[in-house]
Amino acid sequence: MSRKAKVLFIEPTNLAPKNGEVIKFTGFVCPNCNGRGHFISSSGYHGSETKDIQTGCSQCEGEGKLRADVVVRWMPDKKEVE
Repeated sequence: MSRKAKVLFIEPTNLAPKNGEVIKFTGFVCPNCNGRGHFISSSGYHGSETKDIQTGCSQCEGEGKLRADVVVRWMPDKKEVE
């Protein structure tokens, strides 16, 4: 099965914000509901009734897609004290 992946190259610049920066990656299909945004289940014994129950996906909140927010915070690279 194929999967969608994105690569982020990080390099500081002289304009790098001290409080950090957020990079947003969008368009990932929700792995919980496979992009449907909901689940459908039938009521009754082994689904014998025709009434379907639709439940929203808790991971993507019904959107079917996910976004990754990557936070980069620049700070001095001080030596660790042992």
